Amino acid sequence: MPMLRSLAAVAVAMAMASGCGGGEAAPGSAKSTSLTDEQRTALAKARRDSLDKNAVANYQRNHSQFLIDCMRRAGFSDFRLPPGFSGGGSSTAPREPVPAQDGFGLSTRIEEMFGGQDDAADGTVDPYYASLSPARRTAYDGSFADCQRKARQELGPPPGMVTVRGDLSGVQEEAERRAAADPRLASATKTWSSCMAREGFQAATRKELMAGLEQRARPFWELYRSAKAQAPRGTRVRLADVLDERQQAELTKLQQYERQVAVADDRCGGRQLGRLRDQLVDEHLRKLEEGG
Repeated sequence: MPMLRSLAAVAVAMAMASGCGGGEAAPGSAKSTSLTDEQRTALAKARRDSLDKNAVANYQRNHSQFLIDCMRRAGFSDFRLPPGFSGGGSSTAPREPVPAQDGFGLSTRIEEMFGGQDDAADGTVDPYYASLSPARRTAYDGSFADCQRKARQELGPPPGMVTVRGDLSGVQEEAERRAAADPRLASATKTWSSCMAREGFQAATRKELMAGLEQRARPFWELYRSAKAQAPRGTRVRLADVLDERQQAELTKLQQYERQVAVADDRCGGRQLGRLRDQLVDEHLRKLEEGG
């Protein structure tokens, strides 16, 4: 589902209900950039709930236990949650930065980006799932999906998430548009771009820089995802086994280039620029939520 995030990391699931009110746009009409009173009230409550760390932790614990009990009732008596499973809801822990030696991770961490749920955070296959026969894996998949559905019905959404009527993507887009036009971001971006040019890389914005890198990495993404889709579930797919000698040489060259770009971006304050952009989007989103 589309997600809308406020300064307090409130996650909002947009429910598109045909024929309902709540500010949704009719098909083909312009997206609304304002909120109804109902939406504004729901967002304010979600923001307050998201700040209750005890409630978030309790929900994650209850969600995990619900899944364990449900799966064991379904016949998987030795069921354990997959490695890295969050237990429902969004983690409040900050995301770990990509190590400097990996650049932006676009060409250097493809297996981690597209490895899928079969692989644990450390790159190993979930040992419990791997121990099941193909037939039991099929039964497992169906039962796990059913238990997750039941957990949502029984426990409701996690703290900080609320379903509201209407398409709020227009509000998010308006906040991003205002942030992009904000003089504070424009000034910082110009300084960053000049610095990057001195480092030998031409890009007017950080978005343009990343788009260029993504375009160069995309062929390797597609090769890996295709191999992953064709492999039996639970099988570890290694990128090195997917590429031929020429493709591996091209990837190595791209990875070296990406690391050079990342070093220059860091020297020029790219991370600070990214944080400023996020802060301004949140600032303008908050104003829109408050009716500004």
